[in-house]
Amino acid sequence: LDGELTPMSRESALEAARMWHKFNADFVILSTTYDTWETEHNLKSEILQAANIEEYRILTVPRVTSTYDEAMKADELIRDFHIKNLIVVCEEWHAPRAWNALSERFPEIGIVMAPFKSPSFEATLEPSGLKSWRTKYNLTWMAWNILFWVFPPKR
Repeated sequence: LDGELTPMSRESALEAARMWHKFNADFVILSTTYDTWETEHNLKSEILQAANIEEYRILTVPRVTSTYDEAMKADELIRDFHIKNLIVVCEEWHAPRAWNALSERFPEIGIVMAPFKSPSFEATLEPSGLKSWRTKYNLTWMAWNILFWVFPPKR
């Protein structure tokens, strides 16, 4: 991140703000990745605060490396804040994997999926370079998500 979110990340923050208002949610939980998590948190928080969401309502899961890692790291926030329902905002091709990971980790929590269509795809900053490549093109993004939905990594 060089001070700017990818179109997909920006759209996810905008959609999170819309869902927060639509469902009158208590919190927004941001997923942020790798060593860029603080910058990503700040940029997404700016979008949410511009949508009249108070800073104390914005929670962050830092340094996410995968969908299942994200669910595991979100566990503490979900339990500490006694969250009983989740509205999950994610790109449409990622939604089935997100559903699998979260419903497996939190069977007692109500989960509402709120998928969105990414306005465009571009490479991201990711240590191995492999995941950067997969987000650069729509077809590789779709294939990646289908593959790991059908064959989830061992946890």
